Amino acid sequence: MIDFIKNALIGGGLALTLPLVISGIKVLDFKASLKLAGIILLFNMVLYWIFGFLLKLANILTFGIGKVILNGVVLDVGSDIVDGIEIDSFKNAVIGALYLGITWTILAWLLV
Repeated sequence: MIDFIKNALIGGGLALTLPLVISGIKVLDFKASLKLAGIILLFNMVLYWIFGFLLKLANILTFGIGKVILNGVVLDVGSDIVDGIEIDSFKNAVIGALYLGITWTILAWLLV
């Protein structure tokens, strides 16, 4: 539970920085970015719990690009669910997912 809260706070802060990095993404406030981070965490938890073996196989076969595209889909769907987050195109969602994946991993590793 502590890891979920830590990851949600890291993800919320990083989601708040998305408009600074990608011009096609708009974030209203920290509350919206925190909700988006929670939805991303829940979607990833459920997807990897249900389709774990297939996703690992797809990750190996696509050299990780499939995981970035799946995270882009999760980011795009999460932005549709949360009010206050707007993503202009799927391309921006995939780029945002790549940015979030890299920075989120580095920050989570540094803050352990």
